[in-house]
Amino acid sequence: MGAQGIVSLRADIAKIHLKLLEFLTNPSLAYLATADRALGYLVRTKTRALKFSASNLLKRTFLYASDAAFIDNTKDRKSSDKYLFTLFGGPIN
Repeated sequence: MGAQGIVSLRADIAKIHLKLLEFLTNPSLAYLATADRALGYLVRTKTRALKFSASNLLKRTFLYASDAAFIDNTKDRKSSDKYLFTLFGGPIN
């Protein structure tokens, strides 16, 4: 937990984090270059994160929202859909 009981999550780096872990025991120069790029990205975007505070722990409600549009793209006639799940006042999926 950070200051004032706030936890920050960086879902945007989860995939690269797991990929870098695969090569942790035998890193190559390409691995080190990728790790440097990932660290640079983290520094440039350090203020962007999902933040959860202790006060939201009281909000134990699981909420969801979804939307769909059928054949809304007139160019290629494709449908689209989106969804959001929240728990403890923050997005989880």
